[in-house]
Amino acid sequence: MAAPLLLSNDLREVIPEARALMQNPGVISINQDKLGIMGKRIWQKNGLEGWLRPVTPEGSYAVAVLNLSAGGDAVPVNVSLASLGVKGQDSFNVTEVFSGELVGNATVQQNLTFSLDTNSVLLLRYTKI
Repeated sequence: MAAPLLLSNDLREVIPEARALMQNPGVISINQDKLGIMGKRIWQKNGLEGWLRPVTPEGSYAVAVLNLSAGGDAVPVNVSLASLGVKGQDSFNVTEVFSGELVGNATVQQNLTFSLDTNSVLLLRYTKI
């Protein structure tokens, strides 16, 4: 989060699923956000990592939760901005970045629950309302 997007493959031979991921407008917008502030790992526990990055518009955030487990079933993940160190009473529109789907609205303290497969990432954009 906040690094050049480098690829070391032959783009002529990329499978459609990988091409769609590399060209995902939501992912690119976070990667190329004009604030240029690097994401930080805030917590790490039980094979999961929680990352936070401020993005535009002001007061908004990108959140990544990585499931680095080597195997097993999907795990439930509770996400709140408060668990990532954000303070305040603001409200946000929350979007799942890969699909572009609006998850709903949330406050800083409000937990949202997702199921996260092993070796997967949940990428959310919290846009301040």
